[in-house]
Formats: sequence, C-alpha cells, structure tokens
Amino acid sequence: MPQDCRLTFNREKNRLYIHVFAWPFKQLLLPGYRGKVRYAQLLGDASEVPVAQVTDHQAGMEPLAAKEVILELPVHQPNAVAVIELFLSG
Repeated sequence: MPQDCRLTFNREKNRLYIHVFAWPFKQLLLPGYRGKVRYAQLLGDASEVPVAQVTDHQAGMEPLAAKEVILELPVHQPNAVAVIELFLSG
C-alpha cells in the first residue's frame, strides 16, 4: 500500500479507491498492480490520472518493482478530496 494512503474497494464496479492523506510529488507507486489498472481519475473532478506500467527492463532485476504501476499526479493537490479512482481490469 502506498504511504499515507488508505484503499477501499467496490466489488460491484471493480474499482479501487485510493484516499491520499499526504499528497506525493508527481508520482504514486502501486506495487503489484501492473496489468490490472485500465484507467485512473481523480474522483472529485473526473480528470484523468495517467497510468504508467513499469516494464521488466525499467525495473532491472527486482521482481517487486517489475510489478509496479506509476500514477502520474498533478504537482499540486486538487482542491477536492484527494481520492483517486482506479478502474481495474477483469
């Protein structure tokens, strides 16, 4: 789980919500979610959060890092509640 975050899950919609209590600078790493996130958005205004999948080449030899997803966040926290909605695959 990312530092200073709480996760909730809606099973019916297959969506994960990341409640961010301390806004990180530019990126939020999600270990173990590579290939599982179709789309991400800020819940308050529905603006897209770009999702980058860490490739095995980028991660080098560390197996955990190869399974990370990187959320590219705005530098400044939005005025609304800082919740990121992830649309999960499958």
